Amino acid sequence: MQSLVTIFIFCVNILITLILGSPESGIVLLFANVIVLLAGKGNRKISLVFNVISLLGLLYAWTYYSNYNEFHAPYGDDSFFFNEALNLSETNFIDIFRPYESILAIFILFLKPLGLFSFLNVLILNWMISAFFIAMMVRYIKVKFDFSVSLKFLFCFVILNYLFQDILVHLYRDALIYGLIFVFLINYEKFKSVGNKKNLLIGLICVFLIFVLRGANCLLLLFYVFLDYWLYSPARIKKVASKTTFSIAVMLSVALILGSLALSSILINSISRFGVGNKKVESFSELSSSRQENFFEKVDQDQNTVIIYKLGVAGYPLRVLSQIYSPISFKGIDVRNFRVSTKYSSSIVPLYTDYTAIFYGITIFLWIYVLPIIIVGIYRTYKMKLYQPIFIWFFVSAAMVAFVSLQSRHRLMFMVIYLMLLAIQQSGPMNKIEAKLYKYGRGVALVTVLLSFSYFVIKNIN
Repeated sequence: MQSLVTIFIFCVNILITLILGSPESGIVLLFANVIVLLAGKGNRKISLVFNVISLLGLLYAWTYYSNYNEFHAPYGDDSFFFNEALNLSETNFIDIFRPYESILAIFILFLKPLGLFSFLNVLILNWMISAFFIAMMVRYIKVKFDFSVSLKFLFCFVILNYLFQDILVHLYRDALIYGLIFVFLINYEKFKSVGNKKNLLIGLICVFLIFVLRGANCLLLLFYVFLDYWLYSPARIKKVASKTTFSIAVMLSVALILGSLALSSILINSISRFGVGNKKVESFSELSSSRQENFFEKVDQDQNTVIIYKLGVAGYPLRVLSQIYSPISFKGIDVRNFRVSTKYSSSIVPLYTDYTAIFYGITIFLWIYVLPIIIVGIYRTYKMKLYQPIFIWFFVSAAMVAFVSLQSRHRLMFMVIYLMLLAIQQSGPMNKIEAKLYKYGRGVALVTVLLSFSYFVIKNIN
């Protein structure tokens, strides 16, 4: 049955490429399916996942193309990576070493002689990388928790979540980064249990690659390893009281967040893409205020994030919690986006119809099922010494995204922990407290759905 579903989705994907006027993309998809099957050693689950990701990617591309005749997303980032990779493939000078763009450039050089070069075909490479990322994530959960993630859980927690879709279907480096993170974690767990130097070598290579792709992710990963391997090792916990160990971990977490903010101001001169760019600033406070000012100028004032920022100090805990779970604010089917479509264009993307808004609604409904599991998983990681590093890593990641980054796709920095929380929640029957938490989580999710869609209806009527 699974094979028939995969074949059906593949045929639908080929049909969409024909409708989009890009039949050569069907050829590239065919070769990509063969590569995925060979790399996965005939694993039908990986093949199905790749074809579903391809279908989602084509639906997003269809939305963009039907509105402004471009397969690029209107957010600027994927077209930026594409243009930089294209420059590299044409041996043009680029002043900064770009590892992800170099990979794309090699793929472009492979496609050009075959007459298959197009932005849509380059996207297919990222869909393959995304399938690799999900495969590594599932494998790690099996190695770490001895828990097999079913397709039901995989779709509910990952593939149909709109934040995951953002990095799965667009030309972003995030899928490659998190794929490497899980390769590292797999080899880290094996090295802990067996002590094989081969696993250590692979892990070190992954750390280097993650660092050159995005230093912040590497920093968080090493922080987790420090917690898990040193602070929470069985021998260490026996010597140090549990509360003392937890207090040390919390202090280290605060130091990591503050240190990241300081490094951002000193080394980068900008905390995020809403920063001050190349503008000279004299102090960290000036940098922070400029960042906030630019953020308010570029983002709609009725967004949840802006409202939380306006609360000041009172909004700090809300800012962190909103990264973990925030009701999606529907703006209506018509979405006005003010970011340029490519790096080299100054034109503003006009009003367009966002057909993919349906996936936001799907995500909200799925969280009626997902949120209670996440809450119980978080509670267990806090109560169980063995899993406390996951608990701390989760909230430190949320705080880092809340205070250092303003891009929603960076929330994947901690969302990769969701399957860990699932495995922990499924590891045994719930006690009375956990059963109550599960019930309250279901209630919060139901209220969220009601409020979100009420807001959507009222705003569109007005």
